[in-house]
Amino acid sequence: MQAYEIWPGLESGDLVFIETADPLARFLKRATGSRLTHVGLMRDTGGGPYILDATPQDGVFEVAID
Repeated sequence: MQAYEIWPGLESGDLVFIETADPLARFLKRATGSRLTHVGLMRDTGGGPYILDATPQDGVFEVAID
């Protein structure tokens, strides 16, 4: 499956903003007034679309977009 089949217009290199629910996210939501608290980078691979992500606990990793 290609990224555009999941989200029309989504391409490799696009930033994907998401809402998270951890304690830091609750603080960020209050501080910024936005529900979006995290960002990833979309990467379309031969195996399908992935989000390149990073957290202090896990370092840099990829997650299948589905």
